[in-house]
Amino acid sequence: MLLVTGATGTVGRPLIDLLISEGAEVRAVTRNPRTASLPVGVEVVEGDPSRPDTITSSLRGVTTLFLNPAAVGDAAGDLLTLAREQGVKRVVQLSALAVVDDLHREHTIATHHKVLEEAVTSCDVEWVILRPGMFAANTITQWAGQIRAGNVVRSPYAASTDAPIHERDLAEVAVRALLTDGLVGQSLSLTGPQSLTRQEMVAIIGQVLNRPLSYQEI
Repeated sequence: MLLVTGATGTVGRPLIDLLISEGAEVRAVTRNPRTASLPVGVEVVEGDPSRPDTITSSLRGVTTLFLNPAAVGDAAGDLLTLAREQGVKRVVQLSALAVVDDLHREHTIATHHKVLEEAVTSCDVEWVILRPGMFAANTITQWAGQIRAGNVVRSPYAASTDAPIHERDLAEVAVRALLTDGLVGQSLSLTGPQSLTRQEMVAIIGQVLNRPLSYQEI
């Protein structure tokens, strides 16, 4: 049995779909099962991973845990201790590329993920660390409102670069980490196929929408 935290999120939702397509037994923990809208075949349980005592019963029978820091918050250590006590043998943690990025290694996000990584790797279970860079969906969060309102995206750092990774591609790697043994003990840096500036990203979105979008640095 696999337990997925952050099951309704940007990575968790496509991960659930892929695990079900592979025939895996999946238990998804969510704060509000009534609005989770997860597929048939998923055992949906109510709980808050940031309060591990609320999911003790949900960990029974679980051998593999997908740990999403957005769902767990600062409670990773307590959750990992509880998981091991309940018989969990493998943890796959969603981390961040900033942990190994020299420019951002001291950033709060990098520090937070590094602490979680250390908790996982010292927990006496099998582990895999997934370190994605920029999510492709971030462009929706950051720019969708401006694109609906007009043809100019105003934001900083026009020439800064990222190689956005699609969340489903990330979920594909997570499936391999959860269901096979080939990635155990590895920390994987994950990006999309091409490095792009912010200007180039907006231009590509404009091509897809057939609109003359431009990026104005502020």
